[in-house]
Amino acid sequence: MIDLKPYQNHINNLCKLLRVQELELFGSATRDDFSPDSDIDVLVVGDADLRDLRRRLRPVGRMAGRTIDLTVLTVDEFQGLVADRSSFARRVLEEPTTSLIGDLASIA
Repeated sequence: MIDLKPYQNHINNLCKLLRVQELELFGSATRDDFSPDSDIDVLVVGDADLRDLRRRLRPVGRMAGRTIDLTVLTVDEFQGLVADRSSFARRVLEEPTTSLIGDLASIA
């Protein structure tokens, strides 16, 4: 698992600036199989612009020595995936995740 606590202030400020309601780590970054080659899978729910968010999170990835793989959805898009019981929505709701901002279950 990865510890992003050293970057929490930067992440909090970024999320406020970009109207992010939820920022959740998922995948190997939240499990014991996280390895030196693993990227950091991040789900962002809110009205953030993917290109802007990617640009602004790049320094966090560099500081952590990892690639950040972003999935950005609006609240409506995420709720639609939950309603459709998509495999992605089930995975982020049922598997271990680490919430950095918000509570994903509250908007599901």
